[in-house]
Amino acid sequence: MKNNGKGSFEIFHSLLSGESSSSSFPPQLQEIGFNHRPYILLLINIETKEEGDSLIPIGRMLEKLNQTEKVDFKYWNIDFNGHLIILQGKGMVTDEHLLLQAERIAPLLEGLITESNPSISLTMGLSKVKKEIHNMKEGFREAKMAIQLGPRVKSTNINDYASIEVEDLFNQIPKDVLTQYVLSMIEPIILYDKENEGELLKTLETYLFSRGRIEDAARALFVHRNTVKFRLSRIEDLLGVDLKSSDLAFKLQLSIKAAKLLDD
Repeated sequence: MKNNGKGSFEIFHSLLSGESSSSSFPPQLQEIGFNHRPYILLLINIETKEEGDSLIPIGRMLEKLNQTEKVDFKYWNIDFNGHLIILQGKGMVTDEHLLLQAERIAPLLEGLITESNPSISLTMGLSKVKKEIHNMKEGFREAKMAIQLGPRVKSTNINDYASIEVEDLFNQIPKDVLTQYVLSMIEPIILYDKENEGELLKTLETYLFSRGRIEDAARALFVHRNTVKFRLSRIEDLLGVDLKSSDLAFKLQLSIKAAKLLDD
C-alpha cells in the first residue's frame, strides 16, 4: 500500500465529477503513480455525534494498516464529498482479488477510525471494480449508492455496490409500481406474518438463498428441518404456487428485495 501525496488531486476531481471527457490517459495520473490497472473506490461517510473537530487522519490510518497488513494495492486518499479512497491493484491482480482485498481492508480501517474517534458513526461503500478512467464518475456513484441503500437492505454499515445492484435498479422504479409488484407476489405471507407474528417471509428468503436446500435453510434459521418443511408448505398454500419452480424462485427473490426497500 502506498500513499501518493496528501490532499486533493485536481485530475481526480475532474474525473470524479465528469468534467474530463477525454478518453486518453491523462499524464497527470502517471505523475502521481496511477496507471492503467483496475481500481476500486471506497467512500467513507462520517457523522459526528458531538460538536467539535471532525478531522479524521485517514491517511495516517492507512499507513498504519500498511505496517500490519499484507496488501496488493496502492491508494490515493482524496477529499471528494466525503473521505474517498481510490485503490488500485499492483502487478497481476485480478478483479476478484482486488475486491476481496478492499472488503478486507474496509472493516480494519473502520476499527481504527472508531477506536480513535468513539463519538462518530460511519458507513462505507465500495464500487465495482473499474478498468477505464472514464468510469471513475460511475464508480463514485456506485460507492455512494452502496452507502445509501446498503444499510436499508442488509443492516450493515459496510457494503459493496455489487451486492445491492438489484436494489439500486428497484430504487429507480416509481414506488407505487414497486408496491404493486410486491403485493401481487407475496402479500398473503406478509399479512400472515403480521397477524401471527410469523416468520414465513424470512423462511422463504432463507430457503431461496439456500437454493432450495431445506437442510441448509434449517441450519441458517436454527430450526428443525421439519419446521422449515411445514412453513414452506404453508407458504405454497397461501400463495397458491409450487416453490420448486425455478422461474418462480427468481421472481420471489426479486419481490423480497423490493419489499425491503419499501419497508422504511
